[in-house]
Formats: sequence, structure tokens, C-alpha cells
Amino acid sequence: MAIPYRGVLAVFGGFLLHLSLGTLYCFGNLAPYIVSYIKQRSKPSSLTYPDATWLFALAVCSQGMATFFGGVLEQKIGPKWTTLVGGWILSFGFVLSYFTLQHSFYLLVVTSGLMFGFGCGLAYIPTINCAILWFPSRKGMAGGIVVAGFGAAALIFNLLHTAFINPNNFSPDLDIDGVMYFSQDEVLDKLPYCYVVFGGIYAVMQLVGSLLLSVPADHPDEQQSLIAVSNKPASHLSTKEAAHNQLPPKEATRTQSFWILWGIFFMNGQTIVFISSLYKAYGQTFIFDDKLLATLGAAASLFNASGRVVWGHLVDVYSFRTCMLCLGVSQIAFLMTLIVTPEVGTAMFFLWICAIFFCFSGNFALIPTATNRCFGSQYFSMNYGLVFTANAVTTPIGAMLSSTLAEPLGWFGMFCVLSGFTLAGLMLTYFFSAKQPDGKDV
Repeated sequence: MAIPYRGVLAVFGGFLLHLSLGTLYCFGNLAPYIVSYIKQRSKPSSLTYPDATWLFALAVCSQGMATFFGGVLEQKIGPKWTTLVGGWILSFGFVLSYFTLQHSFYLLVVTSGLMFGFGCGLAYIPTINCAILWFPSRKGMAGGIVVAGFGAAALIFNLLHTAFINPNNFSPDLDIDGVMYFSQDEVLDKLPYCYVVFGGIYAVMQLVGSLLLSVPADHPDEQQSLIAVSNKPASHLSTKEAAHNQLPPKEATRTQSFWILWGIFFMNGQTIVFISSLYKAYGQTFIFDDKLLATLGAAASLFNASGRVVWGHLVDVYSFRTCMLCLGVSQIAFLMTLIVTPEVGTAMFFLWICAIFFCFSGNFALIPTATNRCFGSQYFSMNYGLVFTANAVTTPIGAMLSSTLAEPLGWFGMFCVLSGFTLAGLMLTYFFSAKQPDGKDV
């Protein structure tokens, strides 16, 4: 069977869009600059690194709340306009951060947090849906390639941000209560302009990506797409019956499978929030090379990106349950041994952070594929948007845990907390038992 060229363009367009949306993951690299700037030139001067995780957390929270509306908007105006509107809201918020950064952290949260996340949420799912519709027999792989752009963003932009803000590789030199911050004018002066320059770059990428998106004239991935949903309440449908139906959101949310997927996303999200936000701050406790830590962020994003493709391929071959169990066990192993990396050395820390990014990247390939298999393609954007709202709940909780427990528990205590959440996700995965129409596990 020939590969549809418009499908390839749609996948590439989705990848390019996600490459701009995924700059959300650059927060961990930008955080030391942001906190240093605000403590010395903006408000509040008492801001700490754990407090700053609220910026990332509320961006992801806003993204989670907007994903469902992105699915609804796609049904009305199509994927091209939905992704362009969402992308440009993100970019406009990033450019506005030039002004808000200089006034207060709280205004920065609105532009670089809430606006950024809301635009990201609107544009996020229609791109995945286009890829899945073009390649129905390789849903995991097609969707994985698109969301690989989200994971790869930091690979490119961490290095570009650091080269723009700190080209001379200054190390933090201001010690406040044992925590190091940047005080060099050469670094702090450039941070506001970073928002303007890169906001414009994101907007151009989003325009090109949205123009490449399309959907096939028919949807050959689902022979059952014209079958009406049973009048039987979804909560009473067998998993096989449910798989044969195209379940709209109202029916999908009445199934056990939906809430297990939502719960897994919620539990695994704690590690995503904490490690993405604070890996650099943890590294700065024993590594004093800013460019090396930026390189680590880029390498971790490479694992984040490639992991989505690898996990997407695995879920095309094996069941969602098998893949997710492997993901959870691996993640706990790396989290519980992360504390020894300062003693062993930089190389181990480098490898462990990359491995954790590889593990949690699987959530973004496995869960959308399972959602599509459970509830069909017709309402995929809205159904996955609702599953994705788990991020809207998990991120503020993660930020609260970081800001309140990080100091009394210490780094190892927080790694134990994250492992506990991952273990809870494993328990939910164990009870996931949905079937595909052919009787195979989802």
C-alpha cells in the first residue's frame, strides 16, 4: 500500500507544531534565569525555585483544561484553524512576557503560564488526530512521531535559549541562604528579549505547520464508524461492545476504562511536573557548569522525543497494559536511585535524567492510542481532551507538593513521593482490561 504523501505532510506539520508547543519543557532550563531576574529586578524578591514551579504547573494545568475545547473547536472549524489559533495564543503570551517579567512573577504566570498553556491545549490534540486518521494501522507510531516534536523542543530550544541568554557560560554567583542565583547583568539583561525573539520564531513555525495539516476524505481506520452508539448506557457496555462503538464524550466518561486512563495520567503526571521543572536545580547542587546542564536538558529532550516514537511502536505491537507496566516499573527504579548520582558522578546523573524523560514520555504515546482504541476515532479529539484534563489536576498538586514538601523532605524524600504516585499508577494499570473488536487487549 502506497504511503499517502498528504498524510506524510500532515505528520510533519503536526511534528513542527508540537516542536513549538513543546517549548513548555524549556521551563526547567529557563527557571534559574527567571528566578534570578525576579529576585533582583522584579517582584517578589522572596521567590524561590520550588515556588517557581507554579509557572510550569499552571501552564500544564491550563493546557489540560483547554484540550477538550480544542477538540470541540476542531469539529467546528477544522484542524488548520484550530491549531493556528491555539499556536498564536501561545506565541502572543510568550511575547507579552517581555513586559510581565519586568513587573511581577504573578503577571508572568498569566502570559507565560496560563496563556501559553491554553494555546498549547487548543492546538495539541488536532495534530495527533490528523496523523492517526492518515495511518490507521500504525496509530501508535503516527501519533508518537507527532508528539515526538513536543519532546524534542527542548533539544533545540534549551541550547538556543542558553546561547541567547548566557553565551559566555557564566555560572550562578549569588549565594542566598545556600542557594545559587545569577547576578551578572550580561545574563539578566537578555532574558526579557528572549521572550520576544523566540515568540516570533514559534509563530512562524505554527503557521507553516498548520498549513500542512489535513484529514483523509474517509476514515478507513474504523469500519464501525457508521455504527450508531448503542442505546444501552456505556457503563453497562462490555469492553468489546464499547470498542465496536464510536463513543461520544458523554458515554466514554461512563466507562471504567476512561477513568483508569485518567487516573494513570494523573499519577504519572507528578514525576513529569517535578523532574521537568527541577532537574536543573537539583543538578546545580553539585554541577557548576551552566552549559553542561543546558546540554543535559537538550539530551533529555532527545530521549523524551525518541521515547514517544519507541513507545508508540511498542504499543502497536504489544498491549497498552504491558507497555504501561514496563514504563512504571522502570520509572520507579530510576527515581529511587537518582539520589546517588551526586556521589557516583555527572555521567550517572546525565544518564538517569535522560532515562526518566524516556520513561515518562511514554504516557503521551500510550494513553492517546489506548483512548482511540477504547472509544473510536470519531470523537477522539474530545475524548482524549477529557483524559488529558488529568494534567489540569495533577500539575497544581505537583506544584503544591514541590513548594511545601521539598524543603522538609529533601530531594530523596521527594523522589520517594514521586515513586509512590508511580506505584499507584501501576496498580491502576493492572486493573485495565479493555478489549479491541478482535478480542485482543487494547
